[in-house]
Amino acid sequence: MSNYVYVHDVTLGIIDELGGYDKVFLDDGLYSHYYYRDHLSSLNVPIYFSIPTSFIYNGCVRRHFPKFKEPSVYMYEYHCKNIKSNFMTWDEVRSLKKYDNFYIVPHSHYHRTILTNGRCENINDKWKRCLYKNKGFDCFDIISGFRSALVENGFEIISGKLHKRNMNDLYDFIIRDTQLMMDMFLYELDDVPHDYVFPFNHQSDFLIDILGNEFGFNNFYGKDRNEL
Repeated sequence: MSNYVYVHDVTLGIIDELGGYDKVFLDDGLYSHYYYRDHLSSLNVPIYFSIPTSFIYNGCVRRHFPKFKEPSVYMYEYHCKNIKSNFMTWDEVRSLKKYDNFYIVPHSHYHRTILTNGRCENINDKWKRCLYKNKGFDCFDIISGFRSALVENGFEIISGKLHKRNMNDLYDFIIRDTQLMMDMFLYELDDVPHDYVFPFNHQSDFLIDILGNEFGFNNFYGKDRNEL
């Protein structure tokens, strides 16, 4: 078992718990990751900033921390109101490159959600109800991430209806998502690392083959990470 940990929102209390890990992953490009950068840099461990490029936006470096919001709130604002202020700007991401123990790594572009038939759970999240309004399905499971454990039997929403995605379509979607992500890394950061962090820790040999053979990624992180 690896001694890797991932967190989302960063607080001073959480930072105090991170020093004993071999690698620390900060997922989704949240502004708190930038705000506490100096505290994080003082830890004697590698810090990986996992960036889903569609969440990051153009804007200046900010100095003050906005009001703390729960993940369900800032995800609703992003997906349903196109409010990105809870995430970093590209200027803020670029400023992290000067720290010796910081690594900025790809975390997909869309960080996409898919619907699949299954148990009735997780539907209470307001942002998920907004993003995927149920049409003709009384019970379904929202699987977080198009790169989920069920990705090889995945579904997608087309014109408000649920469709089974065939393998060719799935392959094309992963290629398109990954190419968009790489284009943003090259344009904004002038670099594409060889590390890849799977959204929601969902990975499969199918995805690793595509990301490795088509795009040259050779270090993958997902199932080996523990959540703090």
